[in-house]
Amino acid sequence: MELLKYVKTIWKAGKEGGTPLSPENFNNIENGIETAVAQINIINENLEKKLNWNSSETKDYNSFHKGLTYANTGYANAPEDYCYVLTFMQNNENYMDAVQIAFSVVSRRMYYRRARTSTDWESWLNMDFYRKTEHYTNSTYLDSAAEVVKCGRIVEIAYNGASKKLDANSHTLLFTLADEYKPPRTIWVPIRSNVDVWVSINTSGEVSYYARAASTSLNNFQFNTTYII
Repeated sequence: MELLKYVKTIWKAGKEGGTPLSPENFNNIENGIETAVAQINIINENLEKKLNWNSSETKDYNSFHKGLTYANTGYANAPEDYCYVLTFMQNNENYMDAVQIAFSVVSRRMYYRRARTSTDWESWLNMDFYRKTEHYTNSTYLDSAAEVVKCGRIVEIAYNGASKKLDANSHTLLFTLADEYKPPRTIWVPIRSNVDVWVSINTSGEVSYYARAASTSLNNFQFNTTYII
């Protein structure tokens, strides 16, 4: 689709036979600029009609119209304050399969959610694209360390263990994960089947040994596990 139309003048150099500097040629340039400006203004006006800013919206994410909204503070059903929000729906009255994507200008996190009706919105989910690595040590294991890597919703724990004697049927705490690494349910990782030793990662983020055999000794062992949060 052609948005702008303009008939160019072919300028030719030369003392004789050159393109004349006539009012007609200058007016052709002026008319072309005028037409271009008018078309750009129409495009800009159409874009503005499709964008919704917080001055025209109620203080509730559930009531946003389709388009872009800037929501600062005090909005109901917000994942965070100070977000740019894109709302997708068939029209402003039909919330069937509506989708919202929010970007926080403070934390730089992205969120998304879906709705069947204007009141039936799902919970916000975090769109996690970043990769983060943390290292943990424990004074009980002076030469031990864990590396915890988070990439999106995937968490991987790699651990090098020092010598340790474990008590039977008891947990020995290694380290405690930060909130963003905590699993949705307790995870059990077998370490040595011959002595029945496991690593437990519970929903509180506690990573610990668990031994079922009495007087179990571990010497410089390793474990690696991956889970989804």
